[in-house]
Amino acid sequence: MYKNILFLNIVLACFCHSALSQENIAIVDVNVIPMTSEVVLKNQTILISDGIIDAIGNSNEVKIPNGYKIIDTSAKFILPGFINMYTHVNESNLILYLANGQTTVRDIPSHMNVLGLREQVKNKEILGPRIVSYGLRATGAPAPYHSQQPIFTAEQGKEQVHEAKRLGYDGMYIYATCLPETYDAILDEAEKIKLPISGHFPIFINEDRVLQSKQPEFTNLTGLTRGGKLIVDRNKLINKLKEYNKAITPSLAVHRNWSFSHRKDSLYNSSNMGFIPPKLRVNWRPNFDENIEKSTYPYEEVAGFVKELSDNNIQLFLGSDGGYPLVVPGFAYLDEMELFVKAGISNYKTLRYATVDAAKYLNLEDVGTIEIGKKAELILYNSNPLDDIETIRSVKGVILGNAWLDENFLNVQLSKLTQSNGSRSNRFYNWEKYLTAEEKTEELKYTFFTDDSEVGEQRLLIDSLENKTVLIRSVMIADAPDYRETYSYHRVKNGKIDSLSIINKGSEGITNATLFRKIDSVYISGFSPFHGNFSFVKFAPPNTQLWAPFISRYFELDNLVNYHLAQVLNHKLDTNEANLFNVIQIELNSEEYGEKYIVDESTVTLFKTHEEQFQIIYPGFSGFSNRTSLPFNVHITVDNKNRINEISYSNHTIVRNN
Repeated sequence: MYKNILFLNIVLACFCHSALSQENIAIVDVNVIPMTSEVVLKNQTILISDGIIDAIGNSNEVKIPNGYKIIDTSAKFILPGFINMYTHVNESNLILYLANGQTTVRDIPSHMNVLGLREQVKNKEILGPRIVSYGLRATGAPAPYHSQQPIFTAEQGKEQVHEAKRLGYDGMYIYATCLPETYDAILDEAEKIKLPISGHFPIFINEDRVLQSKQPEFTNLTGLTRGGKLIVDRNKLINKLKEYNKAITPSLAVHRNWSFSHRKDSLYNSSNMGFIPPKLRVNWRPNFDENIEKSTYPYEEVAGFVKELSDNNIQLFLGSDGGYPLVVPGFAYLDEMELFVKAGISNYKTLRYATVDAAKYLNLEDVGTIEIGKKAELILYNSNPLDDIETIRSVKGVILGNAWLDENFLNVQLSKLTQSNGSRSNRFYNWEKYLTAEEKTEELKYTFFTDDSEVGEQRLLIDSLENKTVLIRSVMIADAPDYRETYSYHRVKNGKIDSLSIINKGSEGITNATLFRKIDSVYISGFSPFHGNFSFVKFAPPNTQLWAPFISRYFELDNLVNYHLAQVLNHKLDTNEANLFNVIQIELNSEEYGEKYIVDESTVTLFKTHEEQFQIIYPGFSGFSNRTSLPFNVHITVDNKNRINEISYSNHTIVRNN
């Protein structure tokens, strides 16, 4: 049934790093800002061998060995690469960070696909910044999003810490809704196994308890401010942050954007929005209210508070929350730096937060300064950012180890990204290698939309076999960000699904799973990257359906093959009749862990509202919907053969093309 599958990476950001020149490099006539102190070393030569800085010295004194690639900078300025301490990474935005001087990014709270990207960057399979990945996220109930897995006890907290370590995350994340019952257990266990922790300031836990806890850092001021107003005692907060050596990553760029609530349309229509994939951009579309003449969000108070933290020598970091609505990754980090300076923090102190301080905090001993023995992750500018912070807007080149990415190369990659975002590529290139249509195969083609933007496609192949057996094969392609290919193979015998096989491909790798029914049980086995091999047995009453996984990480794109089977297998319903059936679903929700990441069990209601119209009420993820969000209400229209014509839920629509 399956053929060999080669991962077809069609996303621009996955430009092969090893395809770039890997020569040893000599940078000559360059002014070095080493960030070891507030100095500029003029007219230097830097030698880089095997990606490591071998020599730094006066251009008249350092001898360049034979065979080195010479980069003559004409007295430009070079800095250590910036470290973005709070952002959201996917395969479509890696080049945005590099083009804006960020050679290291910390993805928090992180996901499985980012672990895959991290390894591909590390192995030079793709071009991107060094990725530090903090996940899973510790959240309680109610969780902010329906896809999050709440934890309620100390033992669950400890288990989650160990699972984060086992999966290979570089750290773990405390969410604002983390519960008192789990908080200390998570921090204690993380300390034992040396797993770093970052996170929000938890809103359900006593202020003193949090400030005296082992949580070393608080991000984006969540839990500390509400509506831009500080909601904790100011003096106590500053004193405790000092006493217990806590750090803050404030994400001023987000707070500044909130203060633009009266002009979100201008943010949405900015030129940088062309770098955002349509699937994500449409979800950022603002509801502009013409009656709002100005914002009441007190941004200046927030900026003043950050300046006060800096004046009191509280450790600050720069993190843009890139990927948050209307916050363009890479570019927003430059906004963040400028906002620090506009708040009254010196250029040098701001640059120090962005380089040496962040590297030290993350225990990245090989970067953060320009010194012999350090890894060559460097940015070249025309003029001196110590004098004018706006210089950071004009990157002339980036050095990643032995790779030299000049301004022209970076601009070409950015241009290709905008072209890719605006194109309608052939998503099913070579798809016949995976699913072959026979002479009598019925093929159904569908296009997925979010609002008016096309974001994916799906095809169903239906074969009627002997002995009342039907084989339904499906291929679904979900666009970037978080590109997905999902293949599913259902066998339906005597009106009941008796087996399901799936292949799911994304940045994290290839997951495969097989489910088959035997009497009153379903046997589930397979392999998932980072999770490894899995095997489960689930009780399955006769009306249990086996469902294929969601086909995007954020679950805004559901798999229509599930709903096709739901209504076909319940086709005898009369109008205003409903049927309740059980579902066992391969889920692959990367905000969950353990068994819940792999498989979900739920009860679904199918209601026939009109002759050719149905409604499905689907509770959501891993049984937590009653504590996180309302159920999904999915509306379906079919033709007289029970073939789906259209599916709609929220602002998502799936439309049949043939």
